[in-house]
Amino acid sequence: MTDLKEYDYSEDEIEISKMFQQFFEGIKNLNADQILKIFYPKADSYSITPNGVCIEPTSNWTNIIEDAKADPKHIFNELVTAQIVSIDIAGTAASVKTKWIFKSCEIIDFYNLININDKWLIVNQVYHSFA
Repeated sequence: MTDLKEYDYSEDEIEISKMFQQFFEGIKNLNADQILKIFYPKADSYSITPNGVCIEPTSNWTNIIEDAKADPKHIFNELVTAQIVSIDIAGTAASVKTKWIFKSCEIIDFYNLININDKWLIVNQVYHSFA
């Protein structure tokens, strides 16, 4: 059995960091194609709203971005900064925590990734918004 502490994940961390920079730029530039490239096609996003659990397929990014383009007050148009807080990797699985600061709120995201054919993809997202 391989000791996880012996494996060097630095290349994976660099790849995942670049992937999330692409994601941040995709939000900043309102580019759905750029965003969708880093998600597994059947990925979902989960959060709690006043109406209960919200499950949103990431395939809806195109609609979300189109809404942001049409509405100057959309939260994505208020992005101040986005950053990776942490990356944890174990073999072909990874978890990434990010912090987004918008003019009206802060959002903490937790992403789970898997490495499919040497490419990291987000398979799900869970987030909380602090108003």
